[in-house]
Amino acid sequence: MPALLLLVAVLGGILFWVLRVHGIVRALREVDRDTKGLQGRARSVLHDIFGTQLGRVRDVWLAATILMIQLVHTGSPVTAAEKTQILELMEDPL
Repeated sequence: MPALLLLVAVLGGILFWVLRVHGIVRALREVDRDTKGLQGRARSVLHDIFGTQLGRVRDVWLAATILMIQLVHTGSPVTAAEKTQILELMEDPL
């Protein structure tokens, strides 16, 4: 008899937690559905603020030049000789 009571208590506990988690998931889905427009707007604003400047570069040549300058610029300013070399490389197709 005590084993049967223990089994019923364990099953009741499992059922309680399953129903509780199901209710939480339903509430989270409702909040997600209600705030969908705000999420998109927040994501857009954050991307505009923290987005990389290279993400807005559409010209392939310019992007390659920026990348080469960033590779050369490792903490010290880019020298005139390095800039000249990069610009000479960018005159011809890569």
